[in-house]
Amino acid sequence: MKNGLLTLLLGVVAAGTTYAQQTAKSTMLQQKKAYENMPVAHRFDNGLTLNAKEIAKKQAAHEDKKQFLILFIQGLDELKDKEKEKLISDVKHNPFSNRLKKFTSSYKSQLAKPETLNWVGLNK
Repeated sequence: MKNGLLTLLLGVVAAGTTYAQQTAKSTMLQQKKAYENMPVAHRFDNGLTLNAKEIAKKQAAHEDKKQFLILFIQGLDELKDKEKEKLISDVKHNPFSNRLKKFTSSYKSQLAKPETLNWVGLNK
């Protein structure tokens, strides 16, 4: 009787241990798959990459800045039409051109004024 009871008890413990190992293994495999599907930056810190809303917000802000600069260039009377066209083309297609850098550095004080937003029509 004692041997049978002991055997039954060992069988239950062994079955429970085996079941626990299998469930731990399956959850570990699921976690590993989820880990492999993550972007590399998220594996270390979730704050390193932006989510879709933040990306869209940054893109909209960038487009607003480009539009502001285009309207500012168009509103200047002291520039010739050819110069305006070249600067607007640079704003749209080549934002790191030397011509655009010189322009923004020479008009930096005017670009930073809040009255310029009213003048261009972008005051929000």
